[in-house]
Amino acid sequence: MDQEVIATFRAYYLRQSFQEVTGQMDTSGVSLNEYWKDDNTILKATDNIKMAREEVTVACMKGV
Repeated sequence: MDQEVIATFRAYYLRQSFQEVTGQMDTSGVSLNEYWKDDNTILKATDNIKMAREEVTVACMKGV
């Protein structure tokens, strides 16, 4: 049961992280390497975790 919850959250987190990266690449024109070196911070990671957690629905949790 726990593995399914972790896998679901990981999928939402990865999607949120890649949306953040592509948004930064589109708006500021940085490359992927520059983003991971300079722009990726702990604060952004925790924001992505928060947004990913909000996307996981109650129905999804009950289904697991």
